[in-house]
Amino acid sequence: MNDIFNYQRLINRIEILILLSLAVFGTPGLFILGAVSIAVFLMAKVLVMRRYPRGLKFILCLAYLTIMVMQIVFFASAMSPVLTVEAVVVRLLAAIFLLVPFMVEFLVTRTNNDRFYLPKLGQMATISFAEFKQNEARLRHALAGADRVKNILSVDNVKDIMSDLHRHSATRYINEGSLSQDYFLRAEEV
Repeated sequence: MNDIFNYQRLINRIEILILLSLAVFGTPGLFILGAVSIAVFLMAKVLVMRRYPRGLKFILCLAYLTIMVMQIVFFASAMSPVLTVEAVVVRLLAAIFLLVPFMVEFLVTRTNNDRFYLPKLGQMATISFAEFKQNEARLRHALAGADRVKNILSVDNVKDIMSDLHRHSATRYINEGSLSQDYFLRAEEV
């Protein structure tokens, strides 16, 4: 389980590193390319999703296009290629502005209670105390059942059952038909 958390931390660090490097070294062209590719990706994702009604698909695509246009205008007009402190701050804001379409998607899916995402890694790795207790009781019950089966189907019991199978016939007596008629007559008298 620690591998999952370490992997998620690594992914988060890489995302932050990419955004910071984009903020420091990014050009307006890179930001515009990022905004267009994010918008195209999210529009394709929305159009493929069958759970969304057509109206919501149209509104989301329109929202992504509007955000993309606003991002392109901001990137083209506010960013300068000169590396100054002010330019780095503007690029940092531009890198944060790149994440706005994802925030819109999160808000729409959150308010519509539409859950098409896999659970987050933190949610997959956590278990509530009640679930733990419930699963513990099930596990104990299953282990107790397995112990009973193990005791019933022990090697000695199975050998005894196999050796006695020929005696448990409905068509023959236990002693292979050696009881006399006299025996049955005496049994009826008692």
